[in-house]
Amino acid sequence: MLTRDLISPLVIDTLLEQTRGQNIAVLSLYCDYQAQKDQSAVNMIGGLLRQLTLGAPRVPGEIKSSFEKSKRGGCQALRLPDMVKLFVRAISSIDRVYLCVDAVDEVLL
Repeated sequence: MLTRDLISPLVIDTLLEQTRGQNIAVLSLYCDYQAQKDQSAVNMIGGLLRQLTLGAPRVPGEIKSSFEKSKRGGCQALRLPDMVKLFVRAISSIDRVYLCVDAVDEVLL
């Protein structure tokens, strides 16, 4: 029997299998009620950006330099507009992006 805990990984695995070798990204977010303070919009977009860069043959220069500049600035975190800009830039060369969000009702934005 398929339970809620098995459906999300099954959907993601199926998408990954069906899109292998194509210029398509499959990204996922798992929301958790107990980790709400860590699930800010900036952190969530940062997690998606990380997934994109982990699967890329090389990290785009703009993304790499933005994070390095942020670290050199005394651990000043990137702001939401900056993170969104980087994310949009990162997906602009991808033909299609699937974003799977599990338990979106578990996070308060």
